[in-house]
Amino acid sequence: MNGWKRPIHNDRFSLEVDHWIKIQPKAESISELLEGGIEFHAHSSPSVSKRKYSDIEYAMEARSCGMSGIVLKAHEGDTAARAQLVQEVVPEIRTIGGVVLNRYVGGFNADAVKMSHQLGGGIVWFPTVDADNHERFKATLTTDMASYEPGQYGGLTILDANGEVKREVERILEYVARHQLILASGHLSVPEIKALIPVLHQYQIRKFVIQHPDLHLINMSREDQMEVANEGFFLEKCLISFLPNHRVRSVAEILTDIKEVGHSHYLMVTDFGQHHHPSPIEGLNFFVHLLQSSGISSQQIVDMIRETPERLLSGKV
Repeated sequence: MNGWKRPIHNDRFSLEVDHWIKIQPKAESISELLEGGIEFHAHSSPSVSKRKYSDIEYAMEARSCGMSGIVLKAHEGDTAARAQLVQEVVPEIRTIGGVVLNRYVGGFNADAVKMSHQLGGGIVWFPTVDADNHERFKATLTTDMASYEPGQYGGLTILDANGEVKREVERILEYVARHQLILASGHLSVPEIKALIPVLHQYQIRKFVIQHPDLHLINMSREDQMEVANEGFFLEKCLISFLPNHRVRSVAEILTDIKEVGHSHYLMVTDFGQHHHPSPIEGLNFFVHLLQSSGISSQQIVDMIRETPERLLSGKV
């Protein structure tokens, strides 16, 4: 990888890169801050959507930058077995898989969680493309995301008709707690996340990550992000949320979140892997340069890209 390369095959993304370049100079070199880093949220193939790289290519690029780990996330289901294979081919990179609780695996299916864990999976994601919240925003999503067809029974929600967390969800929480797995919010809505928090405390689950809270289909306010952080949980600062066609808040507001909520509560991720974007590692490199030139210190970036993900993976939270 030779710094940030502007794709010439996609006009929409070129316009987005132009927007970034107006804010900060482009990254010309690989940042040393990537060394030891972990990309905690990106997509690769195999997938029903066209992806930039395969799992193995993704791991090899991370290795070339001196990173220590990657997470494989797939809307289609479970990546635990895929992660094992990648680990054999690229042993220098720790590759972490897990299961996304979309309809492909039966939704809120505790057996799917158990099998994923037995295959080495370390993360459980709540529904993404099959989430009720996702379906409400379907018309506003990119072509890749809009291509997923929802299940015949409507979107998945963790709440019952009384606004309580469903029993089948609690069975999953019981397993997550017993085996100290990482739990991620997927595309749950803010009200669902808020309703979940007291139940997480009940099960003594601390390894909970709110994904892309600044994305338009989540749109979590700074006050709500502060509340989540004060409860002891974690949030992503996600590069894809900086793109004009995804965000509802300005870049300046997102940077203020890091400063006011506290960088120790955030993970730096990209959510890249789409074929029309640069690779996740290229995106992460740009993200590092962008934050560094926007007043976020090198140590804070290291904490968000290396130390906090490592704490989640090791259970030291």
